Amino acid sequence: MSVSQPASLPPREAQQDKFIFRETRKYHGPNIGGRKFNKILYADDTVLLTENAEDLQLLAEAVNKHSNDAGLEKNVKKTKTMVITKFPPKATSIKIKGESIEQVSFFKYLGQEVNDSNNQDDELKKRINLAKLKFVEMKSIFMSKEIKLQNKLRLVNCYIYSILLYGADTWTLPQSKLKKIEAFEMWIYRRLAKISWKDKKTNQEVCEHLGTRSELVNTIKTRKIKYFGHIKRHASFLKDVLEGKIEGSRPRRRQRRRWIDDITELTRKDIHQCTVEAQGRAKWKSVSIQPLEQGRHRE
Repeated sequence: MSVSQPASLPPREAQQDKFIFRETRKYHGPNIGGRKFNKILYADDTVLLTENAEDLQLLAEAVNKHSNDAGLEKNVKKTKTMVITKFPPKATSIKIKGESIEQVSFFKYLGQEVNDSNNQDDELKKRINLAKLKFVEMKSIFMSKEIKLQNKLRLVNCYIYSILLYGADTWTLPQSKLKKIEAFEMWIYRRLAKISWKDKKTNQEVCEHLGTRSELVNTIKTRKIKYFGHIKRHASFLKDVLEGKIEGSRPRRRQRRRWIDDITELTRKDIHQCTVEAQGRAKWKSVSIQPLEQGRHRE
């Protein structure tokens, strides 16, 4: 269970920020790898975490009290609660200063959508739609006969793919997602090449016409492997979450794919081997670029 709060703490009040959250350490959050986490703080985004509604109410009240003591006000209307569970979420009634906090099924955190089912399908769909919208906005440039094709491809990498790839290193990649990403890439290429699906040209033929190759999926895979190495080489909250196990058991059904499953599959190594090799930056870099090299070799 979590509360998402927009922080109202400018840089000059960083000391008050530390004081506020230092005073809330006694309120325990979910147990991950033997450690209790009750908050996630990054820049101006704050998330409070607990295992039940009662603890969340106490934690929210404590944060509000210490904020007031520091002369700060929380914007209750912009604060949301969300229940993350394997089962249909129950309605909760969390209040701050007598005002009820809206319960939602998703909220945006660091530019990405987090939902109560921990499903990233909507986030990928949104990213693809935003990237397509940007392409349409720049259509006059991409369709211009005065701009060389290679320059158009560079512009696609800079302005279109950057929208799709935001946060992509945190995605889990089942085959269904990979197919959607590949389909989006070919949607872009076919418009650049002015080749319709009705022309019955294969994706390979479209790429050959443009003098390029399909690399978007492999780019994401490479980013994921690099990100794993970054996490493993630095002692941090992310490392604790990645290595730690959440209390409880996984349900008896087909298991949902995990982020770490992508890493072991892409590298063809077990998690222990990945952890050891990731300590060497140069060696891990050579591991991370393998998806791109393998894709080029196949073509």
